[in-house]
Amino acid sequence: MPDSLKNLIPDRLNDPARFAQIAERHLRAFRWEKQGRIPLGLIVNDPEYSQGITLDQWLNPEVFLRLQASNLRDTLEVGSDVMPSIALNHMGNALVPSAFGAEITIPGDRVTSIQDSGPWISPVLRDIRETDDLSFSPIPSGLVCEAERFMRCCRHHLPEWVRVVSPAKLGPFSLAELLRGSAFYLDLAVDPDRCRRLLDLCTSGLIAVEQYLRNGTGPSSDEHYSEFGIRGPGIRIGEDSLINVSQAMIREFALPRIDRMAQAFGGRIYVHFCTLEKSRSEHVYEALAQASCVFAASSQFGFAYYEKNVDQLEGRLAIESLYGDGIDSLIHKHGSFENWAREFVPRFKDRSGLILYFEVPSVEAGKTIWEVWQAAHER
Repeated sequence: MPDSLKNLIPDRLNDPARFAQIAERHLRAFRWEKQGRIPLGLIVNDPEYSQGITLDQWLNPEVFLRLQASNLRDTLEVGSDVMPSIALNHMGNALVPSAFGAEITIPGDRVTSIQDSGPWISPVLRDIRETDDLSFSPIPSGLVCEAERFMRCCRHHLPEWVRVVSPAKLGPFSLAELLRGSAFYLDLAVDPDRCRRLLDLCTSGLIAVEQYLRNGTGPSSDEHYSEFGIRGPGIRIGEDSLINVSQAMIREFALPRIDRMAQAFGGRIYVHFCTLEKSRSEHVYEALAQASCVFAASSQFGFAYYEKNVDQLEGRLAIESLYGDGIDSLIHKHGSFENWAREFVPRFKDRSGLILYFEVPSVEAGKTIWEVWQAAHER
């Protein structure tokens, strides 16, 4: 074992009682069970640790294991509502497209945020009619072998109490859009049957890859840690492309495949979609709430939607939120995180259905915010 990979995460940070408490907080929030607090995860992403690392090193497990383990060590030092886990977030969305033959291009940018980094993916279908001959390589194939190698490296060098999580998981609709490109949206109108075939192929590929990785080094089908240390049932998927279509199209094309994925992983699923301050795509929440298998929606500005619609959401759709642009916008609007927390937490700490997390640049920053969060719950 290289010296640099020894004692990446010290056992003094192992706190089984606290981890059990955090997991229960997450699960109770997803189930809309009142618990007198809103779970908040503070993920340390110290920019010093990524100095000199570029994505062209992405197939070197030791580089990214060392980086992610350093950030997890600091995250656990903060002591917020985050489970002890490491995920292959730097692989982005490349895993399943590679098994469909997609060309993967590695940008030379320096790694600044694991969650936002990943290769570029070129479409494989120049015409939707090519779906007739599209096939998915048997697993393991493509980058799945590299993901498995990385996960085994993590498992070998990390303590048993740290969960190793497979790469970020796309949803079928967003994968289909990646394989076809933006023309997929026109295809939905002019050739819906082939679009359904493509979506079904994508669903099968996604399930096969996730089941393969889980069987080797991951969790059981009914136990899931997200790539951001959130404990939930089933599986979390990313469906950013849903923001580009109507509720009717989401119901027709996306929800049946989301349901199929859910059934493969314990019957429960929660769905991420990216939003911006001036483009919050709130129609997606209502569409997801109509699917019995979808228990939560995850989006940067979901906390604002929750604030406005908590009565309608209660018992139907939990919200995971605040990361990325969400926290930046909140601080800009309220002047500080503390100003917002002092007003927001007393109003909603007894409602449940909400999980928050975001990045901080250091242990010190995280501890300061955690103290503010604790104080807000005592108001």
